[in-house]
Amino acid sequence: MSVKHHGVRFYHRRRGVSAWLLSGADLSCWFSSEEKELRYFSLLLGFCLSLPVAAIQVTVTIPPLAGMIQPYLTDEDELVVLLEPGASPHGFQFRPSHLVALQHADLLLTLGNSVDTWIEKPLKQRLSEAQAAGQAIRVIAMQKLPGLVVFPRSTRQQRHLSNQSVTDEQDHHEHEHEHEQEALDPHIWLSIANARLMVSAIAAQLTRLQPDRATEIAAITQQLQADYQRLDQQMTDWLAPVRQQPYLLLHDGYQYFEQAYGLQHLGVVQVSDELKPSIKQVLALRKIIQSTGARCVFKEPQFSDRQLHYIIQGLAVEVGELDPLGQGQLDYRQLMRQMAQAVVQCLQPSPK
Repeated sequence: MSVKHHGVRFYHRRRGVSAWLLSGADLSCWFSSEEKELRYFSLLLGFCLSLPVAAIQVTVTIPPLAGMIQPYLTDEDELVVLLEPGASPHGFQFRPSHLVALQHADLLLTLGNSVDTWIEKPLKQRLSEAQAAGQAIRVIAMQKLPGLVVFPRSTRQQRHLSNQSVTDEQDHHEHEHEHEQEALDPHIWLSIANARLMVSAIAAQLTRLQPDRATEIAAITQQLQADYQRLDQQMTDWLAPVRQQPYLLLHDGYQYFEQAYGLQHLGVVQVSDELKPSIKQVLALRKIIQSTGARCVFKEPQFSDRQLHYIIQGLAVEVGELDPLGQGQLDYRQLMRQMAQAVVQCLQPSPK
């Protein structure tokens, strides 16, 4: 399987030969007798005739969706991730290479919410073109899946540094991202329970696209479901010792993760990177951070934290990093595992 960002291959995985060797055909006695030779030849012929499966191209909007579908794909399939590793989906601009990936996609995975709202217009155009040409493109908009848990947007207190003063407010402010204006929290993939539903939907569409692989796809699904369930329990155990440890965020995007594991999120500190804070502003924000008793402030690689270290200098608070999108990580299980480990590392009490 090849994986591409903007049409550039950066990852490759092989498994075809090993899968054939594990098929159960024992060729060690190939020439032991005419009868066995004929029987093995018939078996091999039937097996080979079933081998050709039309390769597909899967296009996904964000890396976590790639991490869910990647275990299903063969060497011949192609996976295109529209959002580059480390990039923010906010302000994403479509390029000609993105349109090419959309035109060649047999299956498109989207969240179907404001995180990847930038796909809506080109997708609508692509679906219209495909219909006119008698072509088919399958689309899974994850947020529309039956049974998916979707939370209202958090109304927890947000504290941010503006060019006038440090203010406390319950809802919107001038530096909120576009998706923070909607009523629902779009970070649906940060729930393993939701991810299990997404994997089932992916498997159903892949089975329709590649019916000759139905048995293999079902086996992979069963393994992934077991892996996700086991990981969920492991993360519950890992995070249990730090549940009562308070922390702050630079971006309120972890409600699904926090509710699943009972974490004590105190609020969001929004710090503008476009201005240098005055001494009065720094002191006010430092007072806010101290008053919460936060042990850690979590940043994200997709958003700037240039002012954060200056503001918290000398405070008894750690800086951790959470990456909800994954830095090119093509395994959803690893993405979630790394998030749990980052939380534990920053929140665990220091040895006395």
